[in-house]
Formats: sequence, structure tokens, C-alpha cells
Amino acid sequence: MEHVIALDIGGTNIRAAIINEKFKIIKVIRKATLTGSVDLFLKQVVDIIEDLSYQEYAPKAIVMGV
Repeated sequence: MEHVIALDIGGTNIRAAIINEKFKIIKVIRKATLTGSVDLFLKQVVDIIEDLSYQEYAPKAIVMGV
């Protein structure tokens, strides 16, 4: 089964999900968006993707809405 990671990056929250090919949401994470440093923000995005256990699902793509 194929999966994708979907990210919704807002000024208040970042939401991330693993979604399968039937559009079923497998796992969701929501965290407050860190501000004040680009490096801190980018690290947060990487950490959120890792928190989704992406290795288990081997996603074919990452989509992002900002």
C-alpha cells in the first residue's frame, strides 16, 4: 500500500499526517509552530516527520500547505 505525508504549516500550529492510497488517515500529529528562528522551525518539521514513524510506511511523497 502506498502512503504520503501531508503537512499543514500555519502560524499557530503544524499538523502532519500519514495518509494511505484510499485517503485514510493513519496517524496525525499537531504541535504549536515554533517561531523566531528558521533553523529551529526546520528542525521542528524534521522532528514531526520522524514522529510519524515514516520509515514504517515508506511514503512516496510529502505534500505541504503553508
